[in-house]
Amino acid sequence: MKLIQTILLSSALLLLITGCIRPKEATHQSLTTQQLPILLDFKDLTTATNGTHSYQISPDGEKLAWLKDSFDNNGNPYTALHFKNLKTGEKGKFNYWVSFFEWMPDSRNLIYVPHFDNMKSKIFFFDIEHPTQFVKPFYDKNNQINVVDILFNDPENILVRHNGGDAKIFNLYRLNIKTKKETLLFKVDKELTIDGFIIDDRVKGGSIFAYIKDKRKIYKFGTDKLLFDAGKNGEVAHAMLNHSNNTLTILANNNSDKTQLIELDLATNAVNTLYSNKTVDVENYYFDSNHAPALATSYPDSQEVVTFNSNYKKISLFIL
Repeated sequence: MKLIQTILLSSALLLLITGCIRPKEATHQSLTTQQLPILLDFKDLTTATNGTHSYQISPDGEKLAWLKDSFDNNGNPYTALHFKNLKTGEKGKFNYWVSFFEWMPDSRNLIYVPHFDNMKSKIFFFDIEHPTQFVKPFYDKNNQINVVDILFNDPENILVRHNGGDAKIFNLYRLNIKTKKETLLFKVDKELTIDGFIIDDRVKGGSIFAYIKDKRKIYKFGTDKLLFDAGKNGEVAHAMLNHSNNTLTILANNNSDKTQLIELDLATNAVNTLYSNKTVDVENYYFDSNHAPALATSYPDSQEVVTFNSNYKKISLFIL
């Protein structure tokens, strides 16, 4: 009996749905003479989407870039990088599969650094002034590459670490995106494992301010002075030089089982906790043009956002 009821219900639902496929004009005499809105297919309301996401405004505020799900000439799906000039309205796109991107400081180029399953990486730069031009990747070899710093005060260069085919040694380089030439900034000694660099990008071309060792200790570059230690079971997830004062902003579980956002005074070595949560890790933080903390987020139950600058309070409402 239940099976018969299920079949009848399914048939009725099918008739209802198919009836919505071809909407009919109104026939009731009270409606035939009225100016009615255009009828829409039910499927247009439930399945219509343009597949766009990941919108980013350029540093100069004049361009917009985003990703859009597309199909090539053979009907194969891919995600294309689109852009628009907000002043002129001119649009364009790159016919490459791009899963994420970031604007370069010149507001003309966009950078994409995919990492592949075979432990190889490439760097693509997309020039919005030449969207149809073939884009040849940087480091089209057996390299693992990580972008250390996009130098906002030096649009022609970025800092990268790559292993040059060696699985263990990741040296630091300055890469000129115009000439494709790189300059070695730091050669990693096999006996000195460097987990990360803290860059002073106020210096043109970038200079090393400090480095992270053993995933928990921060040392001043040049003097090797210990600046910070997250503790025996601690770990430094991220650290940045704050240009607005003489401090380091550090995301670390500082002698705690929870990741916190802290501030290290470089003059006094005093540590100040900017944001922490008793139940969960601080997930991420965002900074302004001077690298001063602006926002931080955690997920105790739902997303929690704190602001360190009143100018960002309205932005935090959109994040939530």
